[in-house]
Order: sequence, then structure tokens, then C-alpha cells
Amino acid sequence: MARHPAAAIVVLSVAGVSLVFIALSNVPVVVGQEQPAVKHSLNPRFQPLIGTWEGRVPSAGREERQEHVLVISENAGQLEARHGHPGGRLRRVDLSVDLVESLVRVSFRTHAGHNVTLNLIRDDWLSGVIVKSAGRGAGTPERKIQLERKN
Repeated sequence: MARHPAAAIVVLSVAGVSLVFIALSNVPVVVGQEQPAVKHSLNPRFQPLIGTWEGRVPSAGREERQEHVLVISENAGQLEARHGHPGGRLRRVDLSVDLVESLVRVSFRTHAGHNVTLNLIRDDWLSGVIVKSAGRGAGTPERKIQLERKN
């Protein structure tokens, strides 16, 4: 790190020619040093969450099970997630990740307004509940959901 005394820079323009004067003092100035790259690192306990997760939620009544896809990726040390249904549009969701006792827990709100909470049971298995928002269909508002990592 080179230190140079400097205090003020004066620009004088005479007949279209600019002259630059530097008034020196004892103020240290760092010259030519680039800022170090900020390193963002993901908590190693959260690394197993990265991937594509697929699973089903049992539906009430005679309806078939509803399939879900959750894609979790890492960007600059932060997890990002998209959620939806197979063959449909995956929408970004705000993913919250916590350590609860010895389990990694993720939670988010779906585009339809349902709250999802999942625990990482194994490196390839998420298990938890999806709570339907009020007024959305018949049946129990809370259902079990299990997702398996596909890649």
C-alpha cells in the first residue's frame, strides 16, 4: 500500500488548456489499490438444500395428489428458490432457512399464498407441511408434503 501526501486538487483552465495542481499535505492517500473481492460463503449445513426437489401433497376428496417442484440454488452465498408445479411456471419465492435443534428447516410462501415448512431429513429428502391459506378449497388446511431431490 503506497501512501502519498495530498490535500486538494486544483484545476486551472487557461486558453482551453487545463492544468492540474495538487496541493500537498500530510494526509495519507491510498493510490492504486483495488478493493478486495468480498467473499460470500454458504453455511455448509445448507449446501445439501441446493438442487431440484419434487414431490406430492395428498389432496382432499377424490382429487389426485398435487405435485410440487422446488428448485434451490446458491448466489453469492445466499440461497434462492423457485417453486411451482411440473410443466408449469416456477416462480421465485422468499426462502427462509434456519437451524432448528439439529435439523435444517426451510420455509416459504407459495404464489397461491400457502405456507410451506420443510425439514431436511436426509441429504435427498425434505419433509414437512403445507398450510393452505384461508378460503382456498375444501378439506383440512394443513397437509403433509415430502420432496425428494432429483439432482
